Amino acid sequence: MLSHYHYADGKERTRWGAMAPSFVTSLGSFIHQTPCLENIKALVPCALYRCGRSDFYVLKAQYPLLQQLWTAHLEMEVAGYEHRVSQLITTQAEQRYRNFIRQYPAYLERLPQKYLADMLGIE
Repeated sequence: MLSHYHYADGKERTRWGAMAPSFVTSLGSFIHQTPCLENIKALVPCALYRCGRSDFYVLKAQYPLLQQLWTAHLEMEVAGYEHRVSQLITTQAEQRYRNFIRQYPAYLERLPQKYLADMLGIE
């Protein structure tokens, strides 16, 4: 389990938690080659494989399956962000929580509540 987080008002604020297996990156930083706006940390021991941007693009060109997996991952991420923003602006905290645990039940078991509350915008 990994946490993507920012510091705001002197507090760590979790944007998302990632469970294995998954691609993990600060996407804007990766694509635009700019400084990362967030931090990523392991919440539990894990195996982590690192691949630089240029190497990754070479591998995608060489292996069409990797390109397909990356595209599917990006599509899923964008749809997930769209849904998450919609939830944040159209539902109350309790409903966001219920929707989230219905859609991602494994997170309830593996992600500490403080991270889950941050992700859902619950104080």
